[in-house]
This record gives sequence, C-alpha cells and structure tokens, in this order.
Amino acid sequence: MNRGTKRTVVRIAPTRDGFANPSERFPTKHTGLLSGKTCDEWWAIQSWASKEITLSILIGETPEHCERIKPLVEPYGVIVLCRPETMNHSSQDSGGFPTWFGFEYARKYVDNINYVIPDFVVNPLRKPDDYDRMIRAFDKKMASPNPDAVGGSRTMMSACRTDLSYHLLDGDRLVPQYVSDIGNSRYWLAYATVATLSISTTGFYEWMRLITEAGSFQFFPGKPWLFEIEEWQELHMDHPDQWDLAEFWFDRKIGGIEAYRDYRKTWE
Repeated sequence: MNRGTKRTVVRIAPTRDGFANPSERFPTKHTGLLSGKTCDEWWAIQSWASKEITLSILIGETPEHCERIKPLVEPYGVIVLCRPETMNHSSQDSGGFPTWFGFEYARKYVDNINYVIPDFVVNPLRKPDDYDRMIRAFDKKMASPNPDAVGGSRTMMSACRTDLSYHLLDGDRLVPQYVSDIGNSRYWLAYATVATLSISTTGFYEWMRLITEAGSFQFFPGKPWLFEIEEWQELHMDHPDQWDLAEFWFDRKIGGIEAYRDYRKTWE
C-alpha cells in the first residue's frame, strides 16, 4: 500500500568559475552564451520550469564566483552555495565533492529528501518536461508492489538508443555490457549513455557516494532503470565543437526560454 504521494526532490550541480578558473580544454565553457544565456542560467531555468523539483542548489567555487552567478540564477529560485576553499584542491577535483556538499546542506534544512538529481550545467539539452517525466516515471518504479522498490535498483538514468554498445536493455533495466550475463550480448539492441540525466533515492545516492570514495565502484553491478531520451540530447560539452552542436540542437529542438515558460504555465 502506498500511504502518501508527497515527496521532496532535490537537484544539485557544481559549476566552475570560468573567469578565474577556466577549463583547460574549453576555456569559455562556463562564461559563453549558449543560445543567449550561460549554462548556469539554463540549468536554473530548467529547474524553475519543472513542477516536481522541490529544491535546486548550484555550488560555486569561491565567494566572488558565487556573487557573480547569483543574479543569474536566484530569480529562478536556485540556491547558490560556495564550496569550502579546501574543496578546490586538486585532491577533490571532482563534481562529486561539491555535489555532496550541497546535499549535506539540503539535509540540514529539509525535513526529508526522497529523490536526488545530481547533474551538470554542461548537459543543457533538456526539454521542458524531461525532469517532470523522469521523476514521475521513477515514482511508478518505486511504488509497491514492485519488489525492486525494496531491494533492487533505486536509480534511473537517461540513455538513447544508438548503434553503439555500452549498455544493454534487459527488460526495463540497463546492464553495462562488461557485467552482462545476457548470451551473445554483442548482438542485442544496445544503448549508449554518459548518464547526463539521472535520479536516485536518497539512500542510494548516499551509498553510491561511499563506495565511489572507497574506490569500489568498479565492482558495482548496478542495473538502473531506463529513462529513454532522444539521441540529440545525449551530450556533455567538453570541447568547442560540442558547444556548437549543443547550440544547434537547442535552437532547433527546444527554441529558447519561451518553451520553458510555456511549459510552466501548464502547471501553475
């Protein structure tokens, strides 16, 4: 029996100071305007347009950086936090550390967190309803009498169907090929993904953080549920050519902030 439908969904992402600490491979990644706005702004707008997201937290690098991005994202209800200076050290040069810092902040001020969405501002190809559809799809998977809601998969991640071969689809689950027990798996319909969009229960997120820091992630046979997206959306911008591709698809498939405003009007 499902006793309640109310839940809290927290979205968290780290962002880089593109002026003081530009990316080596792509210096303007966090300062340039993609279809008229920075990646930080688009990240904030996507949260603002999503009915099912309760709280969104963006983690900056320094107080100066945070003060610079606050006017861009706070109008959309995003909380800006500054990570500890020690977290900028090369020993913690990972998006996971500032994301965890944001999660711990949320735990102090939210009574209970059901779902966590950890993502990056440099994965901008999100249609206005993507987050809401994924959260609702995850709700259905987590609802009893689904036995996985208790002892199995407690995460869902995006993937697009391609001719590449990284994940296989096994029922409604994604199985990394290197741990797949499906016979002749190289001939099965394959999915490729870099998990640019994912959601998990709070417990799963906490557990994954621990095993990742312990270096045992490679032994995890996780089989996340599939949230299928379109191939053009599976993009993580790390080079200038990927920026050009993202802007092309953003303009062609999404169109701009009006798309997010129009979607928000459907649930306000």
